[in-house]
Amino acid sequence: MVQLELHVENSWKAAVRYDNAHDFPHRDVLDFAGGEIAKTPLKLGTLEEIMEYAEQDLTDRADWYAEKFIKTRKTQ
Repeated sequence: MVQLELHVENSWKAAVRYDNAHDFPHRDVLDFAGGEIAKTPLKLGTLEEIMEYAEQDLTDRADWYAEKFIKTRKTQ
């Protein structure tokens, strides 16, 4: 699993994660309460390639994911 966590309101919260649960590799986008907003299947090749993609995606788009995540707090 590769996961982006944000330190908000004195605690760590998962915002986006890539994993292989449910018998297929996918990306989960989470809301402020920990609920799943979106589950996107990944068909990128080997598990190693998927994990490399996940790390790069979370590195490149961390600010964008964080902004989207914080906005979910305002709607809950």
